[in-house]
Amino acid sequence: MTARQPVLARAARFAVSGVGATIVHVLVAAALIWGVGTGPAIANGAAFLAANSVSYLANTYWSFSQTASGRNVSRFIATSCVGIALSMLIAAAATALGGSDVASIAAVALLLPPVTFALHHFWTYR
Repeated sequence: MTARQPVLARAARFAVSGVGATIVHVLVAAALIWGVGTGPAIANGAAFLAANSVSYLANTYWSFSQTASGRNVSRFIATSCVGIALSMLIAAAATALGGSDVASIAAVALLLPPVTFALHHFWTYR
């Protein structure tokens, strides 16, 4: 076993957790919009909170094999805020460079996960 294998295993679990959190976001937003009649902004805000909670629990206990604590929850929230800001910045940069809406989504989807994984690996759960 090389020194990189534990990091690669964490990264793989992080990816699976991210897909799971994304599914939670979509399901909660859809249920609130089409099931309850909530507007998209409120529905997506609630869905973000639900998905971020799932993400915290999955990443804390499974991806990084830690226990929940005030320290890592506050760092997780800070990293989530950085992620939101970076998502907006990447999308704005893609648009400014003449990219399509699809290109901006793809840029965020490709660039944001490695950055947030690194922040969690080296800071949130160190």
